[in-house]
Amino acid sequence: MKKKVTIICYMNGDNNLANEVLYAVDMMETVGSSRDVDIIALVDGKAGENGAYGSQWENTKLLHIIKDDEIGVINSRVIEDMGEENLGDPQVLEKFIKKCLKYPSEKYIFILFAHGRGIIDTKSLNTLRDYKSVLLSPDETGQRAMTHQEFNQAIENGLSGEKFHLMLFFSCLTNMVEVGYELQDVTRYVIGSEDEIRMVNKPAGMFQIRG
Repeated sequence: MKKKVTIICYMNGDNNLANEVLYAVDMMETVGSSRDVDIIALVDGKAGENGAYGSQWENTKLLHIIKDDEIGVINSRVIEDMGEENLGDPQVLEKFIKKCLKYPSEKYIFILFAHGRGIIDTKSLNTLRDYKSVLLSPDETGQRAMTHQEFNQAIENGLSGEKFHLMLFFSCLTNMVEVGYELQDVTRYVIGSEDEIRMVNKPAGMFQIRG
């Protein structure tokens, strides 16, 4: 059945964001998919960083988010256990988008939950450490991250001429004019933060993003 909206979530916790990413999935379950809305999430955790959610989230899973009020446990349906995927690889992002577009929908919303940095003049960067600051969605296991150019190209390739209704960034410093300009052909609207983001997840059951 064609849905009114399909929300597709690219959630890279293969770094020190693992517990926050899994908590965000937990909070999405308090709403869940419905008759009109599908929520699909590609979720990657990291060994030793998943908190109370456990070692079963060390690898990458494709989830259909279902409504569930149990805080502290993720009960959504696993569409596919994908082993270890590198969410810093633009080809993984491209394939994920193509897979999600197979879910019939009037509108598609894309959410990125990952580390991010804004646009920096790369001509002024002299060291590898500095260069990392212009990357998006770093995956520590895969030792890979995307430049903004790679990210934009992966989005464009994945959409194959389609357009997101909205792109939402839970990633620091990504709501800049330069970022929006690069995305003008692939989305109608962009929501994000021009500053660093702080996630507040206490008390249990609360979910706040500040930035």
